[in-house]
Amino acid sequence: MSAVRRAHPSASLVARIVASRPLRFDLPDHPPVRAASGLRRFGDALVIVQDDAHALARLVDGLVSPVAFGTGAPLDVVPKPVKPDLEACVVIGAGEDARFVAFGSGSTSARERAVVLDRRGNIRIRDGAALYAALRERTDFSGSELNVEGAIVVGDDVLLLQRGNGAPRGALQPIDATLAVSTRELLAWLDGGALPSLGDSHVYALGTERGVRFGFTDATSWPTSFAPSHPSFVYVACAEDSPDTYADGVMVGARLGLVRGDAVVDTPILDANGRPTTAKIEGLELLHAEDDVWSFAAVTDPDDATLAATYLQLVVTGVTHAFAR
Repeated sequence: MSAVRRAHPSASLVARIVASRPLRFDLPDHPPVRAASGLRRFGDALVIVQDDAHALARLVDGLVSPVAFGTGAPLDVVPKPVKPDLEACVVIGAGEDARFVAFGSGSTSARERAVVLDRRGNIRIRDGAALYAALRERTDFSGSELNVEGAIVVGDDVLLLQRGNGAPRGALQPIDATLAVSTRELLAWLDGGALPSLGDSHVYALGTERGVRFGFTDATSWPTSFAPSHPSFVYVACAEDSPDTYADGVMVGARLGLVRGDAVVDTPILDANGRPTTAKIEGLELLHAEDDVWSFAAVTDPDDATLAATYLQLVVTGVTHAFAR
């Protein structure tokens, strides 16, 4: 395993929430979108995952519609012990063969599945027990408790992101890490093939706020027009004062970070008034990048089944000199 990649504050980078709105399905007498935990552009939509319901949410031209999967009422709250806990999503493949794939966190046995949506609107579930068992065995990635919170395509691989908010287990400590999985092999596994081989891992130290460690909650693409020679991505990390991967806790901070090879820089995410936000931002997707200004869509999980998740627009400036020390 390589050396720990440590995040350092960037003097130039600024990340600010410039707009927000609650996410509600455009159907009468339906509950709001809750517990939003990831989003990706897929065709003409932004597809959002919820961690406590058997439905995805499609956001198109400001309107939100459900895409049901599994059994039972798709928009009902699924009790915590058996909820799917979809926390990571990625688009893999190309053109009409592209697929939106949402992954459970793997923090319990009920959370070991992949939900696959294709361009024709077909949706299916792939049991992931064997894959998640293999991920747990890779303790250079999973640490003391597995909690997959992000997925992103980098080169020929899908990078899975592990959030290090678990409880210590014996000699194992919680870690934040990435793990490379061959995109080709992952696609084959989704179609019923053999388990994909698990590649290189990297461990990250993302800092603390008031003694609470920051952990990955999602990541998104580095703009192709700005692509450096090193594997790179943009991430969001939250500091949540919780005892383990199962229990929720008080949010004390959120940061946006840039990874360029071994170098990592970050900055607090500011609200519309310029104050550091404590919103639990669990999804991040790049929308546009031009010169020194990058814009992103983001979603929040309020950890309250009675509250609507929030759709955010983030603007990030100071990227050009972000890595200057």
